[in-house]
Amino acid sequence: MNEITQFTNLDIQKNDQSDKIIALVVSPNVGENIASNAPERFTNENQNYRLVNLPSTDSFMMHSAEGNAARDFICFGGADAVIVVCDAVWLERDMNFALQTLEITPHMVVCVSAIEKARKKHIQIDCDQLAKCLSVPVVATNARSGKEFLLLMEKTATVIKKELQTYPPAIRYIRPIEKAISILEPTVRARIGNKLNSRWTALKLIDYDTAFTAALNQYLNCDMLPDTEMSQKIFEAQKYLADCGIFGDALHDNIASCIVLMAEGICNDCVFFSKTARI
Repeated sequence: MNEITQFTNLDIQKNDQSDKIIALVVSPNVGENIASNAPERFTNENQNYRLVNLPSTDSFMMHSAEGNAARDFICFGGADAVIVVCDAVWLERDMNFALQTLEITPHMVVCVSAIEKARKKHIQIDCDQLAKCLSVPVVATNARSGKEFLLLMEKTATVIKKELQTYPPAIRYIRPIEKAISILEPTVRARIGNKLNSRWTALKLIDYDTAFTAALNQYLNCDMLPDTEMSQKIFEAQKYLADCGIFGDALHDNIASCIVLMAEGICNDCVFFSKTARI
C-alpha cells in the first residue's frame, strides 16, 4: 500500500482505543527537521501516542493527491492533534499552510524548525508573539534534537488533554465571501454538528471543491448535495458571489489572497531581520 492510498483510506490502527493520534505534516520544502527520525509510537506520562506522518504538502488548495490525502486525514482520520512543521527561514511561505490547517482544526501545534539556520541568516523569530497571534503552542527547534522533540510532544499533549485551550483567529475574507459563508454556514452546522469546522466546510462547498465533497460524503455515509435545503443554500451563496463578479478562478484566487495577506501580517509581527540579512 503506498503512502497516499494509505491515508486516503484512513487506515490507521490503534493498539488500544485510548491511544492518542498526532498527525504530523511537513512542507516538502522543509529540510531535515525534528520529525525526521521521530518514533511512530511513544508513551508519555502513561499515555500512548501514535505519530502519523502525513504526505508532505504546502497547500490544501492545489488539489494535489498529497494535499487531499493529508487534508482528509486531518478532517476524517480521528487525529487528536496536528503538528505543522514550518521552516524558520521561509516562515511566511509555510505560515500560509499553517493557517489553512488552522481553518480545519484548532487542535494544532506549530513547530518552527531550523532556528539556528535562520539565525545564521540574521533572521529572528519571536515564537512567543507567534503563539499569541495564532493562539496555539509554538515550539522552536533544530534538527534531530531529542530534548526539543520531547518538548514538542509535551506541548502537543497539553492540547490533546485540553489543558491548554486554543482559540485561533478566523481568516477574514473579503465582504462578499464572508456574506456567502454566512448564507450557507447555518445549514452546514445543523447538518454536521461539531464533526468539522462548519465555516471552513461551507467555504469548501461554495468553492466547488469536488474532491472534498466526495470525501465528506464518504465520511458522513450519505450524499449531502441532494439535500434540498443544502443544495438551495449552496446555490444561493454561489449566485450571490456570481452577482458580485466572483466565481470560478476568481473565487479561488480571492480565498488564497486573503490567506496570504493574513500570513504576511502575522510574520510582520513575528519575524525580524538585521541589516545584513540575506535570504
